[in-house]
Amino acid sequence: MVNSLNGKFRMINNARRALKVRKEQGVWEMDLHIQELIDNSFDMVKHEIVQIQLDHFDK
Repeated sequence: MVNSLNGKFRMINNARRALKVRKEQGVWEMDLHIQELIDNSFDMVKHEIVQIQLDHFDK
């Protein structure tokens, strides 16, 4: 996630911290879920990503 601070952009590499920042900015839960998948899916195979989606929406 890119966060603006004093007109400069910086990457937030920590997924949990990025989620906290997004929640503080009032981002919708669906947007958070999609961004979380993007942040964490680089090392995952497709069936793992699908399982995370199923687990999330099965709540």
